[in-house]
Amino acid sequence: MTNKTEKALLVGNGINRVFCDSDYSWGNLLQDLSKLGSGSIDLSNPFKPFPLAFEEILTTKGNSYNRAVRVLKTKTAEIFGKIRVRDTHRMIARNTKYRNVLTTNYEYTLEKAYAEKINHQSDFREACKNTRSTNEEIHSLFRKYEFKDELFSVWHIHGEINDTKYSKARVIQ
Repeated sequence: MTNKTEKALLVGNGINRVFCDSDYSWGNLLQDLSKLGSGSIDLSNPFKPFPLAFEEILTTKGNSYNRAVRVLKTKTAEIFGKIRVRDTHRMIARNTKYRNVLTTNYEYTLEKAYAEKINHQSDFREACKNTRSTNEEIHSLFRKYEFKDELFSVWHIHGEINDTKYSKARVIQ
């Protein structure tokens, strides 16, 4: 549990685009995911919220909801798994002002950046206290990656690539 006087930093997907050579956006992700569906999705409306577009893609997949989510999560993990640790990630991981980082991102670049700092390696799970902080499978309210030195924790508040919620669903493509 965090001390009430501690500050937390909120990091969104902009961190993967600012000062980086990546031009991959949520729009690009939705375009790639929409190709997996069996129907057509209109992604041209700039006012359509991304969650709504994601739900539309799920309904055109032609599988059960859990199976469709698993297919989309597998593809998303493949795409996000290619995001490299950049100087912006390292700058956040090395900042001693914030012990807790809340992120809406699904990937593990912040954890990898911190592991580089303390272990000089990018396999962050070796540097963590545990690979799973709670038994939560549906929500991410208390799930975090806390490092053994207890100086840095990352909370994936929207979920994460290795989320177990749909792990038992068979993938039918």
